[in-house]
Amino acid sequence: KSQNASTSYFQMKYRYYFEDAEKSASKGVLKANIDTKKDIGWFIEHGNNEDDIPPCDPERDMVPSNYFPEYARQGLQDDKVCINNITSNYTGTAFGSSAGNVTETQLIHVEGHCHIGCLSMQLWNMSATPPQLVCQTYNTYGRSNEVHDEMGWVKGSLTCVFGDPADGYTAPPVVRPTDKFMSIKTSNSTHARYGDMGLWEIKAAF
Repeated sequence: KSQNASTSYFQMKYRYYFEDAEKSASKGVLKANIDTKKDIGWFIEHGNNEDDIPPCDPERDMVPSNYFPEYARQGLQDDKVCINNITSNYTGTAFGSSAGNVTETQLIHVEGHCHIGCLSMQLWNMSATPPQLVCQTYNTYGRSNEVHDEMGWVKGSLTCVFGDPADGYTAPPVVRPTDKFMSIKTSNSTHARYGDMGLWEIKAAF
């Protein structure tokens, strides 16, 4: 089959590093009776799955651009940027419901899934004293015209990875059914946007 000279072909290679759950359990990082096959999550839009970003109100929505790390500024050079927040409040039951009747859930890998214009997502445990920031993720944006670094386009999303403190990780947070959580998604609202998302994609142990 002839190849079209105008078509570009490329290959991608993924490399995954993992540790058997039994080994982690034997070191006390995870409880011994676990099931690490579960993917759990939560839509900040309360099951609507998508949300629209209203246009900016400059008198209400402006914050200094350095409110966010440079890589999360979507390439904007303005002194200020408009932001829009949506929040969701729920309990730990929402995280464990996909696994049936569980008393504890341990978070292993947490990623905030949102679209272009999204700046950050936060997951707070409001039952802790004081409230504890469990995970904060940022979208990273291109800063140039180079390939894979195009100005204003999403390059990726920073994640929260938990594990053995002896290996330099934060220990996996334990979620109980009665724990109260709040999620916040912050987006650039300089222009109206449609069909955004605010989904937590989580690998967890039960």
